[in-house]
Amino acid sequence: MTDHSISSRTGKPKGGHKKRNYTIDQYGVTKQQNKFVKEYIKDYCGVKAAIRAGYSKKSSNEQASRMLAKVKIQDAISREEKALQNRFYATKAKVLRELSVIGFADIGDYVTVCEDGTVTINRLDTLPTSTSKAIKTLKEKTETLSREGGEIKKVNIEVVLHDKLSALQMLGKELGMFKEKYEVTGEDGGPIPIKLENLTDEQLLAIIHRGNARRGSSEGV
Repeated sequence: MTDHSISSRTGKPKGGHKKRNYTIDQYGVTKQQNKFVKEYIKDYCGVKAAIRAGYSKKSSNEQASRMLAKVKIQDAISREEKALQNRFYATKAKVLRELSVIGFADIGDYVTVCEDGTVTINRLDTLPTSTSKAIKTLKEKTETLSREGGEIKKVNIEVVLHDKLSALQMLGKELGMFKEKYEVTGEDGGPIPIKLENLTDEQLLAIIHRGNARRGSSEGV
């Protein structure tokens, strides 16, 4: 007689049951199905995803079709896509913050001009939060100067910030602040010929309306 009881240690049926994957999460998706989902959103090819997830090549097409027809698999795909999208936006937000630090960097945060006109470099640990990220290079150069009574050493510190203009341009472009305009012309810089027979009635009416509007505005001048 076959034992159909459940093992208290593994939670899997004992006896003659065929080995299979068991659910591992609250959504009812098995470990192998979960791997299929993660592989599927890489290229959205069910067969390749099934093979990479460990299913047999011979049955990969059937397995992929069967899984993609399951509501719980589609829900898992949606969850993975959303998680991936959230990670992308988090990365994008971080990039925008870094560009903002560079684009709005103020040299006054990095140096102090003394009353005698000398310039001193502020300590990094005294800088405003995150402003040190705008520093491209920090160099120290020591010079030996001859003076009466001996030699003295002069220490020069050079602070170079990242390119503000490039950072502001990239930031503005990402935020849609700059709109690029393109001029399209025909052969030898002339106008582009339009065949009226190729236009729809709506397009012809739009051309007529634009012409009437221009003529009306010129007459009112």
